Amino acid sequence: MRKLMFVILTIALCGGFLFFTGCSKESPTEPPKVTEKQIAIITTTDYSSGNLASIVEGDTTAEINLLSIHSDNAVTAYGGYAYVIERMGADNIIKLDPDNLSQEGIIYQKSMGNNSNPHDIAFVSENKAYVSRYGDTALWIIDPSTGEKTGEIDLSGFVAYAGTDSAETTPNMSSLAIVGGKLYVACQRLKGWNPGDVSLLVVISVAGDSVIKSIELNNKNPYDIAKFGDKLYVCCTGSFWDPTDGGIEIVDTITDNAQGVLISETQLGGNVCGITVVSASKGYVLVMGTWPNTQVIPFNVQTGTTENALAEVSSAVDAEFNGNGKLYVADRSTEHPGIYIYDTSVDTLIAGPISTGLPPNCIAFVNRNLPL
Repeated sequence: MRKLMFVILTIALCGGFLFFTGCSKESPTEPPKVTEKQIAIITTTDYSSGNLASIVEGDTTAEINLLSIHSDNAVTAYGGYAYVIERMGADNIIKLDPDNLSQEGIIYQKSMGNNSNPHDIAFVSENKAYVSRYGDTALWIIDPSTGEKTGEIDLSGFVAYAGTDSAETTPNMSSLAIVGGKLYVACQRLKGWNPGDVSLLVVISVAGDSVIKSIELNNKNPYDIAKFGDKLYVCCTGSFWDPTDGGIEIVDTITDNAQGVLISETQLGGNVCGITVVSASKGYVLVMGTWPNTQVIPFNVQTGTTENALAEVSSAVDAEFNGNGKLYVADRSTEHPGIYIYDTSVDTLIAGPISTGLPPNCIAFVNRNLPL
């Protein structure tokens, strides 16, 4: 009987306790509603310091001074993450959570080797990427999930004037592109800071991490590469002191042959120094007249014909397509620096200049979950 009474009392007490705690418990709340939006991540610089800014698609203001970075910088994105490239003098890659573009959002900051001057990253997968190292002869292979080096490919055989007494110490590897299981490495092959030997695209098997061949370009100093379909559009600057010795060249990635110059610098009226292709028929090229005056000129990818330069921008340093019909242009003009956004269907200005704190330098896009 005592045992039964103890059990009854225990049940009553526990039941009362559960009833009490159940009454005091907060009602479950729904998680906050979010929507995925694209953001533009912008590196900024005054050439003595650098920082990050961001613009949510549809906004006309930027979040500025998000993260202090090296003054010589660039940015790219892959797999929902931002990768800041700290170039000459810092030699790092910073991987960032796009939901927190601050010190707390740094996933890692990894050295690419002293004096390596990393220039570009080409991603194969979440666990494999290539890093061009402008100040070295070894192209690095890294695991972008950790930033650790997993291998390297020796490109010392592609330095300017290789095998002669005039041989340079690096091939000046810069822009990278991956198409059809092949990596294309732009080797400027400068003599000092001037055009030197014939410039090349070195072709590498992604599966085997081995050199397949090199493609000789008609012009020198490949400064930027855009890809669309099975074509590469290579922006060759030549000498920055000569606005007539470069142009846009086409490379067929099926045959791995250069197909010649689509548009010359003479036709464009200045040095080409950046390119993006937005469709099978349209691209934009940055053309520098007298420094720092740089226009953004639309051109026909098929015919090479050009249109009037985009209005408002006068000192462009980067132009990137967001994939949704908008072109973001980073302009460093003294009077009105910032980001200018254009409708690529009609080339009209939608917004800008949008201040980025320090003048903008490079743009990349990533998706981010934001509250409704």
